[in-house]
Amino acid sequence: MHVLVPSTTQLVWQSRQYIDGAYAAPLELPAIAEQIGFSHYHFLRLFQRNFEITPHQYLIQRRLERARDLLISSDLSVTEVCFAVGFQSLGSFSSLFQRSTGHAPSHYRRRHFQGISLPRHFIPGCYRTIFGLGLQRAN
Repeated sequence: MHVLVPSTTQLVWQSRQYIDGAYAAPLELPAIAEQIGFSHYHFLRLFQRNFEITPHQYLIQRRLERARDLLISSDLSVTEVCFAVGFQSLGSFSSLFQRSTGHAPSHYRRRHFQGISLPRHFIPGCYRTIFGLGLQRAN
């Protein structure tokens, strides 16, 4: 009987997929390394050799990517986004976010919607006139 053993590279890719799937959870290097059966020092070297970034840097990068998506696509507050993507401190999140994007999270959201930030209930005046919206009709 021949047992297929995943290569080291496959295991490191599996760890990256694990981080991608669990980025919002509090992840520590030893726990990630344990998922693929390596010591955390050996895992750190392998991950960095394969991806040219440490697992911690990759985790932060992944969290910031998701935070950018949530700031643009959701109504969550900056604080809610911070905790939803796995950061434990709003200050750390804001600092890292600004370092990576060049903008504070709230400014990033405003800047992305610059020129189209209308209230959801906004109806242009011409449509009100055309369709008689907001006008009282006498019976």
